[in-house]
Amino acid sequence: MRIQTEWLRELAPNDLNARQMAELLTRLGFEVEEAAFLDDVLAEVRMGLVTDKQPHPDAPDMFVCQLDLGEHGQRQIVCASAHPIEIGWLVPVAPPGLDLPTGIPIREGRFRGVESAGMICMDRELGVLPRGSGLQYSTDVSLKGVPVCDAFNIGDALIEV
Repeated sequence: MRIQTEWLRELAPNDLNARQMAELLTRLGFEVEEAAFLDDVLAEVRMGLVTDKQPHPDAPDMFVCQLDLGEHGQRQIVCASAHPIEIGWLVPVAPPGLDLPTGIPIREGRFRGVESAGMICMDRELGVLPRGSGLQYSTDVSLKGVPVCDAFNIGDALIEV
């Protein structure tokens, strides 16, 4: 079972950081199999500026987005239309080769014939409690290329017991 430490704080408010919570769970008799400290695991997830968004030519439920990650380059990413995404938004972008703490591997590939290099990440995919609509975004262009943990102050953990 994966537990988000932020969720534990809502149930039992405390001043422990995520590492201390993992240690406490172990002392209480829970076997902590893995602890993914989000500020470490998500260090490569950067804020990308959506510069273009077009309907996917062969998938009415998808978009092809162009993203600018500042010094980390440009990316084309195919994303689902289940969640609104707008030109001018800065959104969390996971690069190919990264495994998210929720177990999702990020790969470069084709979605119905269109190249996609990475993933625009929802809160649940990053391992954080959903806030608002479930997609963290900003319109502050100074955040372009910044790690998502710095942009949104993500510092908790997913603990598997």
